Formats: sequence, C-alpha cells, structure tokens
Amino acid sequence: MTEFPGDLVMLTWTDYVGIARSRPVPRNTLSDRMKYGQGWAKAGQALTPFEDIAENPWGPVAEVRQVPDPTTELRLDHWADTPAFHLILCDSINQDGSVWDCCARGALKKILDIYQSELGLTVQSTFEQELVYSAADFTPGTPFSVNALRAAAHYAAQVTEALNLAGIEPLAFEPEYGVGQMEYSCKPVKGISGADRAVIAREIVREVARLSGGKATLSPKPAPDAVGNGTHIHLSFLDNRGKPALYDKDREGEVSELGGHFAAGVIRHIDSILAFTAPSPVSYLRLVPHHWAAGYNVYGLQNREAALRICPSPERNISKRGNGLNFEFRPADVTANPYLSLAALLHAGLEGIREKLEPPEMVNSEPDDISKSEKKRLGLKRLPRSLDETLTALKKDKKAMNWFPVELTESYISVKLAEIALATDEDDAATCERYRNAY
Repeated sequence: MTEFPGDLVMLTWTDYVGIARSRPVPRNTLSDRMKYGQGWAKAGQALTPFEDIAENPWGPVAEVRQVPDPTTELRLDHWADTPAFHLILCDSINQDGSVWDCCARGALKKILDIYQSELGLTVQSTFEQELVYSAADFTPGTPFSVNALRAAAHYAAQVTEALNLAGIEPLAFEPEYGVGQMEYSCKPVKGISGADRAVIAREIVREVARLSGGKATLSPKPAPDAVGNGTHIHLSFLDNRGKPALYDKDREGEVSELGGHFAAGVIRHIDSILAFTAPSPVSYLRLVPHHWAAGYNVYGLQNREAALRICPSPERNISKRGNGLNFEFRPADVTANPYLSLAALLHAGLEGIREKLEPPEMVNSEPDDISKSEKKRLGLKRLPRSLDETLTALKKDKKAMNWFPVELTESYISVKLAEIALATDEDDAATCERYRNAY
C-alpha cells in the first residue's frame, strides 16, 4: 500500500444506461460532502453510453444533489503504487430533500418498501455476471477447463481477493463457454444491497483488469459471433419470521403459491420487463434460441433456455431445502441499470401476487423445438427481437408504464430511442464494438 495525499473519493451513482457515473472529491473534503453531496445536472440522466445526450425535459439549469449513502462506502488500498479505489454510492436528492423521481436507487427502494409493508416480504437478490477478459500476454484456454482458469490465474485471484475485501462475498469465479469468458457470482443479500453490490462488483472486475494490464468487458455481445455475456438476476423472499417464502415442498417445482403468482406476473409482462433488463440494441443479438440466453417467454425448472428459471436447492435435508430455492431471471445484461432491472421484476411479480394469477405451465425442454400447436397451447412466444419491439411493447402496457414515475419512464424511453438511432446506421460489428468499449 502506498499513501497518495491527493486520493480522490468517487461519489457514484448509476444512470439509465447502467454506467456508474461519478463526481470525485478530494479525500480530505469528504466530510463536507456527506450531507449535501455534489450537484449534478438532471440532464446528465439522459446520457447514452457514448458521447451523446438524448432529448430530455431538464435542459442546462435543473439540478439534483448526488448525496452519499455512508453505508455503501468502500475503500480498497491494497494495491502497491496505485491510488486507493475509494467509492461511495449516492442517492439523487432534490433541493427540498426529497428523492428525485428519476433516481433509480430510489425507485428500487420504493418497491422494496411495498413488498415489506403490503406482503411482509424481504427481497433477497444477487446478480450473476459474465465478462470477457483480454490482455496482450493472455491466451485463453479451453472453455470450462482448468487450463482456462489457470491461464487467467492472477486476474481471477486478484478479483476474488478484491471482492472479498469489499465485503461482496464471492461464491465462485469460473471459466465459461466463450473465448476468455468468465463468470462470478456472489452471496445473495437483503434489500437494496443486491443491486448495490452489482454496481460495485462491475467496477472492481474492470479495475483489477486495468491494473493487470488487461481489459474486462461485460457487454452482452462483444462481437456478432462472440458468446454473449449475461447478468442473471437471482431473487427470493423471506417472510416476517425469516422463513423462505418461495418454497413449498408439496407443490410443483417446490415453488410456493405466492411464488407461482409472482412468476405469472413476470411472464405476463416479460416484454415490458426487457425494456429495463435488456435495454440496448446489442442485447437482442444475444437473446436468441439455442444459446442458453432465453428466446421465449418460458418458465421452467432448471431450464437454461427459460426466461424465468427455478433454481432448486441442493440441500438434501427437507427442513432446509427452502433456503436455497430461488428464481433466476436470465434475459438481463450489463447495459441495464440493476436498480431498475430488479424493480421492474418486482413490479411485474407484485401484480401477479395481487391478482393471484395462475402460474404458467412449466416448460422443461428446448422451447424452440416444441411443435407450433404445443407452443400455442402453452402460450409460448418469442421474446422481442429488437429494442424497438421491446419499447413498443412497453408503451402498449398500461400497467408497466405506471411502474415508475412518468418523468422517469418518459425520459428513460427517450434515452433508449437515442441508442436505437445511434445504431441504425451501423452494422452489427460496429455496434458491438461501441458497446464492448463502453462496458
């Protein structure tokens, strides 16, 4: 560790396009910023992942304060001859002290509060994220192999160490199917912390890659012919007694009645959810059948082609099996804001719970290979094939259009339309390259 008197603390928040933006301040001024944070133009929320800003209602004058949440402070200073990685996550606060309607972190807090106050449920979540690592002296190994991990042994070990020091509790770091592709997963946590950890972990894997002389991209499609990177969202619920609320050993898939209602809401609104979980033009190069990325509106047990997958517990003791069972939402990626992704899922699921919707029939096979007549009986449909299709579905979905404040929804759609326009005159290779460099 080397002391740097000019260390900067990154006051950080995540915008509509999943980019962690920051206003760094000198470490010796941090105490002065903790109450009121730093000013930020509201129009900054309309940034694309590139050097463009979408049409927005705010202009050059409207401003919010990015106010640090002290419970999220992280300082990693174990790297020699490198300034500390010092970060604090922020909420976007209006001048009167209220949370700005377009604060993504605030939007997730609201729906988490509804689950607690109305249903007596605490949400647990974690984001399982894939990346592609590259470096001048790095030769990728065979997919899923010991050789693939050992080829990146220093990077993998340093990421794992940094995640542990950050308190993010990594559970695995492993080679994946793609060339140079790796995946890391972390322990599920309660409330807002699941999305907070996703934001911090993304920056840590990039930071470690930079310090090792390499690069890490989490883009959903680094190249048209590359294996895609997913950001699978795992979630479960605890009741007010701290007991797993998704589990019922006597029901199909061991999913409780409440869990079935939740799943029904998610499948009903899945096209709208994708506007928040797969929200870039390159997202749809990944979401195709036969790629284990989800191409249909499928609900299934252990089915990696399902959009909503039931992950059963490995526990053999029947009294403990509920602790591991969770839902995995697969059509999600790093171009999404993790707070809005999780919030959209929870809003859709809440509708299913409130209306006591019957769960869809489980599909435990490759959906694209099912006959047309059976697909019709099961209600199986291809997911939207472009961001434009997804936004059209969202705008037609009156309930989904009310999940978030009008100001947020309308300005969010404007940013997504700007991304579509930027990609329109490019071929897939050029668009993939832009997103690969941005993420």
